[in-house]
Amino acid sequence: MEADLPFARRVSYALVAAALIAVVACGLAPGLIAGLTAMMILANAERILRAFGAGPRTARAGALVLLVFLAGILIGVVIAFARIGLAGLPQ
Repeated sequence: MEADLPFARRVSYALVAAALIAVVACGLAPGLIAGLTAMMILANAERILRAFGAGPRTARAGALVLLVFLAGILIGVVIAFARIGLAGLPQ
């Protein structure tokens, strides 16, 4: 790495450091992880759909449909676990 970084790169490093400090200070790590996971799913699904010959808009729409489908499954699993947990409580 160069000893003398360009001004724009130093500013970008400072902004990333400030954003990470804000995430830690405000307790936003779960939201950050969820957002990064959603972006990873969208990017990989779009890339795979494009590799199979889908157009750009079709691949983006398909990736979004996949993300909504996976979110629905996850919500269903959480609701099922909550029902099972609540069923075991005394009346």
